[in-house]
Amino acid sequence: MDSQAIDEVVKLLRLYEYVNHRASQLSGGMQRKLMLASALLGHPDVLLLDDPTVDCDADSARAAWKYL
Repeated sequence: MDSQAIDEVVKLLRLYEYVNHRASQLSGGMQRKLMLASALLGHPDVLLLDDPTVDCDADSARAAWKYL
């Protein structure tokens, strides 16, 4: 995976402070953001999402929807 694409998604969803944490150590909202970040990597042509910003903070949710 391209590190530039990873950095872009980490910046978009404001995950930079959690980069070195295990997913199991994250809160439910942060895990949801991590799942969204992994889905966005590679810029897929089709992406099926079921309310991906539930439990996310307002700024991250707004940034994610703007990106989508």
